[in-house]
Amino acid sequence: MNQAHATLSTKKAASYLVLILLVLFVFFSCERQSQTKPEVVAWDANVRLNKAFDINPDPKIIEIELSAVEADIEITPGVKTRMYTYDGLFPGPMIEANKGDTLIVHFTNLLPEASTVHWHGVELPALMDGTSLSQAPVNTGETFTYEFKLLNAATYWYHPHIMTHRQVEKGLYGALIVRDPDEDARLNLPEKELVLMFDDILLDDDSQVAPAYPDDPIQRANTQLNGRDSNLFLINGKPGIAVVNLNIGEPVRIRAINAANTKFFRFSVPLHNLYRIGGDAGLIASAIEAPPIAWGNNFFKAAAKPRHLGDPNVYRSDPDPYKGIMIVPGERAEFIFTPKDNIGDSIGLEWHDYPRGRHYAKDEQGMISLTHDPNIDGVLLPHPLMRFELSRPQTPYPVFVLPSMLRAVNPISLPLNPNVLPITFGHTMPDMNGDINFFASMVNGVGTPFEMLSANDGIEAIIGETYIWEVKNMTEGAHPFHPHGFSFQHLETEFVDLDDPTNPSLNYKTYPTRIENKDTIMVPGRLGTVMGRSYALTRLAVKFDDTGREGMIEAFGKMAQSNRSGGWVVHCHILEHANRGMMTFLNLRSP
Repeated sequence: MNQAHATLSTKKAASYLVLILLVLFVFFSCERQSQTKPEVVAWDANVRLNKAFDINPDPKIIEIELSAVEADIEITPGVKTRMYTYDGLFPGPMIEANKGDTLIVHFTNLLPEASTVHWHGVELPALMDGTSLSQAPVNTGETFTYEFKLLNAATYWYHPHIMTHRQVEKGLYGALIVRDPDEDARLNLPEKELVLMFDDILLDDDSQVAPAYPDDPIQRANTQLNGRDSNLFLINGKPGIAVVNLNIGEPVRIRAINAANTKFFRFSVPLHNLYRIGGDAGLIASAIEAPPIAWGNNFFKAAAKPRHLGDPNVYRSDPDPYKGIMIVPGERAEFIFTPKDNIGDSIGLEWHDYPRGRHYAKDEQGMISLTHDPNIDGVLLPHPLMRFELSRPQTPYPVFVLPSMLRAVNPISLPLNPNVLPITFGHTMPDMNGDINFFASMVNGVGTPFEMLSANDGIEAIIGETYIWEVKNMTEGAHPFHPHGFSFQHLETEFVDLDDPTNPSLNYKTYPTRIENKDTIMVPGRLGTVMGRSYALTRLAVKFDDTGREGMIEAFGKMAQSNRSGGWVVHCHILEHANRGMMTFLNLRSP
């Protein structure tokens, strides 16, 4: 396995030329792709993701060359925006592979600053995780080779893990789709497929990417509190409403990836139920029916936070989490959509707001204070993202019936008294400049940002053992929790208010409706008073299993070594929160 920083040699480049000729022969003989690639829906080529080029003729090895480079991209019509890109593309090329394949990526950094590639959600060797703990930064002009086996079929994505909030915002991300052709054939899932990377971006008056944090202290505090807001929705890097041609009655499989810094993407199609069949770790056990989301002024009884009744005259989208499909930053979902008849010539995919606990900064006699007003949280108008243009086929399609079982998902077996891995999400008040320190770890009872953690402050765990992540959220805002390298299963979420412990609307537990393997999950905010002793505690089961990567997951010390990672990163995936310190690391050691 090549892990060295070096430019490919002339001899190696010559050998690649031979390989490319072989690949072209294989491509035109159609020997590799006839059974592994699903039919792609005929939609605007300007919106469809470009595909990475495999230079290796071995059908079990996907080998690509990937360069991070600045490029001028036309995001708004007729105007060029200076972006960070992979291979000059925004988003980067979509990498496609099958379960069990080996992925080799020769990454070259041509940016004016250091970068890496993190493979979000992939269970891989610790040295291949692409963080500042797993490797030295790839500086300008340097090359690093990532190589690992793809153990599971699922929808993944890739992005940098150095100055992530800024480099992702400037365009560095792409899709990684790992399929299981046997599984898809057995289940008779739809052949038509859309891979959609959802994002939003903040452009300045010159259509350039705005600075990560504003200079104004109040605006700066708001950006750090809630994450970077935006002024443009994007699907696969394109603004406006994407148009896709579909047939009435023909199901389509949609793979949705939330690549946004901050935005919670919540989808709905009017008059249609969506059927979620998968998530972060691939297919789930059985499909989940998601009714459409309505918009109006009578949805407060279904709010996620019962105390936030608000003004009944305020209009908002129904916040019931079982309606529509929501993916928080970093999360993915697979769902099936079948256009109905008698609804006109087109139907839209809509974004709906969600009351996620946004805070707001204000100036009070020269001091910056924070407030949360539920009447202005979650009330943004639904926004059209995509329009499906519908055609009526001459011969109607047979009614699509979902399999009753999609994939066996076994619960993680917990020991009688499992050890707990503590995470604490919190933040300080803004200083006079509007800067806020976030944290995910407590050291001697004090919330400590990532940069201030020592090598001994990591969370300790043993390979092969099973634990419970306890994510304690001391803020009113919801956070996407993302530990690297290992999936988990949601057990329960408990709301606690020590100032009003008998109030049933502030002290109760919620449970997931089914078992699912995940790598990113929304942990809800607390329910009690702003300065009170309340918190929300989300419990997740995790087993640090090295099956398929035996001897390659040990990581500790908070410093990258040539032969050992400095730890597995654990963080909030609101990227501004992680940048300001809401991140910690796992020291994972051999027994």
